[in-house]
Amino acid sequence: MKTTQFEIEKVDKNKEVKVENPIPKSFLKLDNNVVELVKDLDLTLNKIEDLDYTCPGLEIIYDTIYNLNNFVLEMKQLEYDKDYFNRRYMGMPPWELDDASSLIKKLFESGLRGKILDIGCGTGKNAIYLAEQGLDITGIDFSEMAIMKARDLAKKVGIEASFFVRDFFTLPKDEKKYDTVIDCGFYHVLTYKDKEKYAEVIENLLNPGGTLHLFCTKENFGFGPEIVSIEEIENRFKNSFIVNSIKKVRMKGAIGTMKGWLATITYP
Repeated sequence: MKTTQFEIEKVDKNKEVKVENPIPKSFLKLDNNVVELVKDLDLTLNKIEDLDYTCPGLEIIYDTIYNLNNFVLEMKQLEYDKDYFNRRYMGMPPWELDDASSLIKKLFESGLRGKILDIGCGTGKNAIYLAEQGLDITGIDFSEMAIMKARDLAKKVGIEASFFVRDFFTLPKDEKKYDTVIDCGFYHVLTYKDKEKYAEVIENLLNPGGTLHLFCTKENFGFGPEIVSIEEIENRFKNSFIVNSIKKVRMKGAIGTMKGWLATITYP
């Protein structure tokens, strides 16, 4: 079979091809670049949300940008500081739900009492649900964006629930006391250093005989909250508290379910 000139040239060119590894993108190596990217993505999401029309293609674009935003934030593993949470609450963080957590609803059915404090309350859905049941509850979070959304939601549903921008670790020693403290996903995002201070602050917040209901994760997907073990919970509260029970639960979020613990801890 006769070889054409085209085939000869094709073979010769293939021999000269050199395969090189692509140079990795480095624009995410600097935190300030990540922050600027996230801000731009959040602004785009907000613009789409403000449009007075929708279509399947637009929803796909929105979901794609939203998932990209989550990817950038989580894979970069930025420090869980106030700026981080304010950025996340510009949209719908993956740990937020459209309604109160089923764990909180079961907790109410088991019999909550007295004055209640929800630490790291986020957009306030859990606190608003408990207020709707007639309970005296206050929610605190150090994210201004989260508290703004919580207050707006409470006003929208016509519920009187108190929400304040407060830093859990700088609460004054004369902070008013509570009969119950609820932690639904706050403890497990803390640094080791802050975890060491956690029990001391809880002790300052609870009345004698008061109870802490602590929800935290027991698994990790390579990013996000650190795994919390039963031993860690027991050791954290062994000095001034009584750990009544630690039960396996499933913590639901907007992007799925995570295995976790529900610890019931009493300050005697």
